[in-house]
Amino acid sequence: MKRFRISFDLPTAKGAKAVASGVSVITQDSKAYMESEKDQFLAAGTSRPIAVQITVPGDPAHLPREHPLDGLKATRLPGSSA
Repeated sequence: MKRFRISFDLPTAKGAKAVASGVSVITQDSKAYMESEKDQFLAAGTSRPIAVQITVPGDPAHLPREHPLDGLKATRLPGSSA
């Protein structure tokens, strides 16, 4: 696989955002889309870690310790090979 997109539901708190390295991040309609910025070789059956930071503004004492990433999926983009 050379190009990919990862998407997930972004917490709905006002000002929530996601950042990651090596990918473009687009937030739209309460979803975050992360798309590879350039071809990245990933052989079939292997994995590649991607660090993602999600920021939800608010008082840490009143925010949950964990938040599931609902709707999480990865997609191979057209023109990619396995």
